[in-house]
Amino acid sequence: MEERRNGRGKDTNQLITFLKDNHKMALIILAAVVLVLLVLIIRSCGSGGGEGTGETSGEIIVGEEETEATRSAEDYALKQDAIPELNELVNTYFQAMKDFDAETYTNIVAGDDMTAEKLQKKGEFIEDYQNISCYTKPGMSDGDYVAYVYYEVKFHNVDTLCPALIQLYICTNEDGSMYINAGSLDAELAGYINTVSNDEDVRLLKEETNQKMNEAMASDEKLNLVVEKLNEGANYTAEEPTEAETQPQDVSQMTFEDRDEDVLTTTTVRVRSTPSTDSDDNIIANVEPGETLHRTGYNAQWSRITYDGEEAYVSSDYVILK
Repeated sequence: MEERRNGRGKDTNQLITFLKDNHKMALIILAAVVLVLLVLIIRSCGSGGGEGTGETSGEIIVGEEETEATRSAEDYALKQDAIPELNELVNTYFQAMKDFDAETYTNIVAGDDMTAEKLQKKGEFIEDYQNISCYTKPGMSDGDYVAYVYYEVKFHNVDTLCPALIQLYICTNEDGSMYINAGSLDAELAGYINTVSNDEDVRLLKEETNQKMNEAMASDEKLNLVVEKLNEGANYTAEEPTEAETQPQDVSQMTFEDRDEDVLTTTTVRVRSTPSTDSDDNIIANVEPGETLHRTGYNAQWSRITYDGEEAYVSSDYVILK
């Protein structure tokens, strides 16, 4: 026993002497031991965290990020009729336009100074809005949406419906009610909407709608004529031709192609006793949109008609062949 203690003491003394004589080597050995201990501690924490440690491995974090990316792509995909409150708002919007209901319109549309007269002017060709469907993408803020609304227009005395698509920016009030933002947009929001509008799914929706509209117009000459008139420009109105456009004013100097056909009025039309806009003294009636008139003569400015058994004239711009 005594010999073992003496032996261990001798070994210890030799180790101390070696360390004193080789202190650099001792530091290297010490550093290596510390490094090994640190590695063992880290491995122990990584493998033995268990529930309640609050730690997650790198693999789990990567998996969560991929799931979040997938959710975002799904959230920003174009969705059809996914928000009942938004659909209700859009249907109210179209009903207000159809009824020329300026009060309802201004309650749900912000930034648009609308009156009943303006609504009537805007919708004078239109009998109804049908087959309304809302496609949406998220807006810049929570509760906001970029909406692409597909609908089909029923024009007066035109049987074929005309497909159309409009873009609306819809916001949510603090009380949860929704409204259409028709006011001016700041540069950031305008840029965001422009980016969304260039998304592939939106582009395909626009192309599909345009194709449907072209097919409808090709199948119905009446529809084609109405749409062409509406597409003459944003400043197109139901005004009669100016005096310069209707020269010569004297009916005896005008030439008419003889016709024997019925035409439809596309807006409120003044019936005149002579083909002249020099004054309003020759106005004998105002005819509402969608009325049938019998045309006996035609030129680019005026249509000669029979009205109450008498010869009369209406602007050729505002009647179409029935």
